[in-house]
Amino acid sequence: MSNAFDSIPDEKIHDAPRHGGVFSGYTVMAKSLLGSGMLSIAFACSKAGLILGLVLLIFAAIITWISLHVLSKLCLEFNSENLTFYSMTERIAPRAKWFLDVAIIVDCVGSAIGFLQMIGKLMTLGISEIFGLGSFTPRTMSILIESGVVLLLFPILMMKEISDTKIVNLLGLACLFYVSLLPIIFSDVSNYDSSVLVPKGPWSAISAFPVFIFAFSCQQNLLSVVTEMQSPDIKKLNMVTLGAIGTGIIFYLPVTILPVLTFGRTGANEETFLQLLDKKNLAVQIGYFCASLAVAISYVLIVHPVRKSVMSLMYGSNFPVAKQEFKIRLIITSAIAIVTLGVALAAGSTLGPTVEFTALLGATTCGFVMPFFLYLKHFGYSSKSVLSVTVAGLFLFCLLLYPIGITASVLGILKID
Repeated sequence: MSNAFDSIPDEKIHDAPRHGGVFSGYTVMAKSLLGSGMLSIAFACSKAGLILGLVLLIFAAIITWISLHVLSKLCLEFNSENLTFYSMTERIAPRAKWFLDVAIIVDCVGSAIGFLQMIGKLMTLGISEIFGLGSFTPRTMSILIESGVVLLLFPILMMKEISDTKIVNLLGLACLFYVSLLPIIFSDVSNYDSSVLVPKGPWSAISAFPVFIFAFSCQQNLLSVVTEMQSPDIKKLNMVTLGAIGTGIIFYLPVTILPVLTFGRTGANEETFLQLLDKKNLAVQIGYFCASLAVAISYVLIVHPVRKSVMSLMYGSNFPVAKQEFKIRLIITSAIAIVTLGVALAAGSTLGPTVEFTALLGATTCGFVMPFFLYLKHFGYSSKSVLSVTVAGLFLFCLLLYPIGITASVLGILKID
C-alpha cells in the first residue's frame, strides 16, 4: 500500500480544517480512561491490600502519562490529517505497521463486549429495584437493554470526529462524579479491619495487579485527539493528558479506598462496589443508572478507535473521502455494533474471563509496549536523556505485563486467592 504522505502535498495536509481543542480533547481522554474499571477497582484493592493498592494506582497513573507523553511526541513528529497508528508505524517500523492496529482491535472489541454486558447487568439491577421486572426475567431484560442501548447510541457511533462527542463525554463524567460520591456518603470507616491494609495473599496481589496498571488506559484515542486539534503542540497535549490523568486519580480515590475500609474483603467476587450498598436507597438506585450511562458512553469511545484501525488495515494511509468515506464508515460501524452486541448477547456473562484476557493483551501492546518501542526506534536511546532512560526501563518492565496478565487471568478463572 502506498503511503499518503508520499502523494499529498504538505500544504494540503496541514491546511485541513480542524475543530478540536484542549477542552474537547480532555473530555475524550478523561472519559476514555474512566469507565467500568471505576466500579470494580475497589475489589482489586481489597485483594492487593490498601497500601499496595494505592501505590499501584499512583504508579499506573505515572506510567500511563509517560506513555501518553511519548505518543504525543510521536504524533507531533508525523502530524497530518491522516495520522493513524498505521501511518506512524509505517514510517518507524514498516514490518510492524499492521501490528498495533490489530492490538487495538483486539483490546477495544473485547472491552466493548464487556461494556455491553456491564450495561445490561447494571441497568437490570436498577430497574428491578425501582420498578420491578414484571413478567421479564433478568436475562430477557438484559438482552432488551443491551440491544436498545446499541440502537440508541448508533447515531453517536457514526460521528466522524471523536471531538464531536464532547457533550456526551461531559455527561458521562458527571454520571461518574455522582457515582464517586456514593462511597463518600454511605461509607463508615470507623471500625475498619486493619487486615485490609495488606494483601490477602501473594496470588491475590498478582491477580489484582493488572487492574491497577490498566485503570488509566486511554492511549487508543490520543491520535484522534491530535488529528482533530487546532495547532497541536506538546504544551496543549500535556494539558489534555495531565488533566485526564488527574481527573482519573480524583475519581478513583474515593471508590478505591472507602469501600475497602467499610466492607473489607466482603463481596470480593461482586462486579461493582454498588452491589454492596443499600439497594433500597433511591440514591444508590440512581447510581445504577448513572453507572450504566457512563459505561454506555465508554462503549462509544471504544468503537471509534476500532473503526479507525479497521480502516487503516483496509486502506493504509489513503483513507476514502466524501461519500465513499461515509459509506465505509457506516458499514464498519454497523459491523462493529452487530459483532459486539451479538457476542455479548450470545455469551451472557460467560465470556467475562475471555474478554478480560484479550483486552489485557491488547491494552498491554497498544498502551505501553508499542508506544515505548516506537519512541526508542524513532528517537533512539540516549543514556544522557532522562526520558530516554525512563522509556527504555518502562519498555522492559511492560514486557513483563504479558506473563503477569496471563497469570492473573488464570488465577481469576481458577478462583485462586
